[in-house]
Amino acid sequence: RDDDMDPAECDELLERTIREAERIQRIIRDLLDFARPAPEDEEGVALAAVVDDAVRLVAPQQDTSRIRIERRVAEVPPVRGSADRLKQVVLNLVANALESTGETGRLDIELVNQTDHIVLNFSDDGCGMTSETIENLFEPFFTTKSTGQGTGLGLSISHRIISDHGGTIEATSGGPDLGSQFRLQLPRRSEGVESDWVGTPAREADEKPQTRTIETDGKFW
Repeated sequence: RDDDMDPAECDELLERTIREAERIQRIIRDLLDFARPAPEDEEGVALAAVVDDAVRLVAPQQDTSRIRIERRVAEVPPVRGSADRLKQVVLNLVANALESTGETGRLDIELVNQTDHIVLNFSDDGCGMTSETIENLFEPFFTTKSTGQGTGLGLSISHRIISDHGGTIEATSGGPDLGSQFRLQLPRRSEGVESDWVGTPAREADEKPQTRTIETDGKFW
């Protein structure tokens, strides 16, 4: 009975109940995202703003002490699609990278304007991946996390979102303990999709993007 439990046991039971409720919530959310059809409406999406918002959202959820994040951001035109769905992809990639780096580490995010598409690169110095993991990475329900820590749908959903936007997502790694890299390519905004962007053409090879470095001390901004 409840009145037979000491306070410590009650607290432990409550914590387990909360953790399990959060896990179930994640599973339901991921399943709904996986089953959700792609929206037809498109807008001009500023990827730099999407990255900023995603990092701000992920920061409070991560148990980190000192993470170095460096953003190299070129001036890029909007891409076509849904800002919310693209933010979901960036959220997932940033969260995965920070989890893999542990308490200390580094995450580089690079945004590059190329001739017919925009490239968004994520590179971390975390736990890395085996070739077998990379081969199965975007398969539904595939995960390398401990039981109850992941649904195995995050990267599968991300892959589908990028495909729905006419883009590609690729993963590479030098192997275990050698970090991971994710490369996203997205087409530029379609003609007829409204946007306020007025910028420069794709940068030449000798042009340098803006660089911003953040040392977190447990916080990102």
